[in-house]
Amino acid sequence: MFEKRLICFFVFVLLVIQSVTSQHLFAGFEPGSYYFGRPDFRSVNDSSAPEGGYVGIIDQKMLYSCNFEANIPDSLTGKNLNWHFSAFIKPDTSLTNAVFVITFTRADTLVYYHGIRLDDQITRPGEWNIVHSDFLFPADHVHQLNLKAYLWNKSSNQFFIDAIELKASTFDLPSYIPHLKPIEKGNLSIELFSNPYYRVLFDKKIGSIVLADSAGIPMTKPLGSYLSINEKGQSSPEENYRWNLENRQENNQKIQFLFRTKGKTSTTELEIQCDRLSPEIHFEAITQFRKNTALERNSIILFYDDELSYVFRKNGQADSTLFQTEYYLAHGGASIGKGYRNLLLQNSLQISSAQLNTQQKALILNIDYAADHPLIQYPLLTDTQDVYVETSVFQYSKKQKLTGSFNLHLGLVDPVVPRFLLIPDGFDAAIVWTEHADWTNIRAQRAVNYGHEDIREAGQATGGFAGYDIPVTKSVFFNNPDRVTNLEASGGLFPEQHSTIQTDTAFSLMLQDLHQQGFEICLHTPEQYTTNNKNLREALEWMKRTYGSPSWIDHGYNNAERNNRENLVCDGLNKDSKFYAAKLWKENGLRYFWNPWWEEANPYREFGFNGHFNLPFPGFGDAFPLAMVHKHPAFEGLVLWGTTGTLEVPDDAMWNYFFHPQRLQSLVDTRSVLITHVYPAWVKEKKGYWYFDSSNKMVAMEGFNQALQRIQLLKKQRKLLPVTIQKLIDYQMGLQSLQTTYTDEGQIRLRNVSSTQLKGLSMIVNAASVTIDGELPSMKHSEDGLVFWFDLEPEQEVMIRFIEANAIP
Repeated sequence: MFEKRLICFFVFVLLVIQSVTSQHLFAGFEPGSYYFGRPDFRSVNDSSAPEGGYVGIIDQKMLYSCNFEANIPDSLTGKNLNWHFSAFIKPDTSLTNAVFVITFTRADTLVYYHGIRLDDQITRPGEWNIVHSDFLFPADHVHQLNLKAYLWNKSSNQFFIDAIELKASTFDLPSYIPHLKPIEKGNLSIELFSNPYYRVLFDKKIGSIVLADSAGIPMTKPLGSYLSINEKGQSSPEENYRWNLENRQENNQKIQFLFRTKGKTSTTELEIQCDRLSPEIHFEAITQFRKNTALERNSIILFYDDELSYVFRKNGQADSTLFQTEYYLAHGGASIGKGYRNLLLQNSLQISSAQLNTQQKALILNIDYAADHPLIQYPLLTDTQDVYVETSVFQYSKKQKLTGSFNLHLGLVDPVVPRFLLIPDGFDAAIVWTEHADWTNIRAQRAVNYGHEDIREAGQATGGFAGYDIPVTKSVFFNNPDRVTNLEASGGLFPEQHSTIQTDTAFSLMLQDLHQQGFEICLHTPEQYTTNNKNLREALEWMKRTYGSPSWIDHGYNNAERNNRENLVCDGLNKDSKFYAAKLWKENGLRYFWNPWWEEANPYREFGFNGHFNLPFPGFGDAFPLAMVHKHPAFEGLVLWGTTGTLEVPDDAMWNYFFHPQRLQSLVDTRSVLITHVYPAWVKEKKGYWYFDSSNKMVAMEGFNQALQRIQLLKKQRKLLPVTIQKLIDYQMGLQSLQTTYTDEGQIRLRNVSSTQLKGLSMIVNAASVTIDGELPSMKHSEDGLVFWFDLEPEQEVMIRFIEANAIP
């Protein structure tokens, strides 16, 4: 069918140039070329032709033409590609209604469709217009691909065309790792510590610390301290590999060494705790600042000598071949070397993040990294709007201390390494619906939550979130002192006041019902505009008593005084402002805050792909710092979470596009967490979640219901978990209270050191089976390994044993 409609009707030159890093296809229309299809195509001489003297005529009879077909060469397999299309078009009028179509197929399956509407770039009828389009194609899709491209003259118009070009070139992702100086080992004559697993070597003369195997052969180059500060808008990096040994303490079989290094603005202490009976080394880094410092990055640098065995990626998956150049591991890790020379970073939960440069063979263990807690702030301005400043770089004060810790295991022969998963209860992926409170009424609320505006409770729901058992983190307004109405937001449809807890009894009762169904009810802000301290306190205390949510979703931010100045990115964290709110947040248990940085700064906008939700699309690689859930040093206990855009679906059919089974499966395959930003009950119909039926009743959109139904099915298959912000972040923060110890028998001792139960703790390992204290936990097999999950009580310690295990995932 595809080939029949791609019959080409004209004469043109097709030039194909391929190299190791590119592919180039070009078509001109000069005499002497060979024929494709029927030889009745007319080309004409045109003195104004952009390339050569001849151009092609597309006439009314030519529905499909300008065929390109080529295989993507093997040399480009697994590479990120930047595709460029260009052509010259000369129309009689400004409208051709033509589309140049580029498709990629694998076997008989369509992988990607890219359509370029010519009319979008035609501005001069009767003259030559250049039409071009560029798009990025992710590395994980580039294998065994066929390219087919053609011009679709769907309205049977006539125009001229020349110099059609399709070009692909490989590109490298941006690097987010500092350039590090090469380091030599030095004369390592002093052995500070040894046990059957490893040795710690120290050169007092040059102050270098090196980790070695049990035979004393180095496994690393000297450990380093890296600091980058921001001075007057410029980055000022500093590397230091010289340490002074300040102290040594011994307690039974445990020995602790204290090293210190001094930089221009700070002093860093590195505590190394060793155990004569254990392969584990505990590192704790403490940096104290001698003056106020805008810190971009503070890291411990570990250069390793041996080759990578595998990389524990941020999503719980593992690479054991075809390593990427650069990884943002978040709280993942790596296994380096084989046998008794193995160096293992299982996880990095107690530091800001870990990164890996496989070319320099360097682990970067970030004690703090500005990209791990991105943030913006809208200053109060009286005459300007939409102005924000970056506050990701945190200002540490004089004498303030920064602490982080991590563990390494050395000398474990072929360790079996379970990885912690970021999603509880054995699910592969998660979706979080986060609703902003703006511009709603009870009719729209019932439609999107129960399926129909006449339904009063979840037990009778015919559709919507409650109808498909999809919980929502639902933000609300507490009251409406300004008597704000929906008139303007609804285009005149609804003149009544918008729904809030105190002003809409039916809405308040619905919230109670949804809360009982597992919905998380939290504050957006107390009211539509900036609130006062009295109202903020009353709203926070009432919400704490009634719903107990730790979450806060604000959005009225901007520069004017009316723009919710109490919120996170205005003055909520500013102690010098009368709108300072952080103290009240803490008093009322608020910990999890929506962070708009990702939407406002939008740093990865060009790395989307084919309508997938992930931004950047995971197939491009793991280099991007993606701390979508992260702590922030400005407020102890504060956790921020982000969204990459607003999900609005004005065309009902687009629900099937965005929530197509293949796109949902992609979330599952990449073990992703998708956090949405939605306004489902907005009183304007074109938001895409509800519509008026023939009886003028508000009901849930069919496409919306179908998307929820697909999610519900994946939930039943334990693949995709619809979850609230509270439950997701409670779980992820709970992971930071875990301690793991490897035993000589190849088992793992796991302890929950917190006073809180960790429910549904999920791990993945390459083994046939697993026991927890001799009992079988809940398990399932996946392509990535064996997934198992169980509850871990406060202060509980368990022993994990693996059956028919393999060291390499």
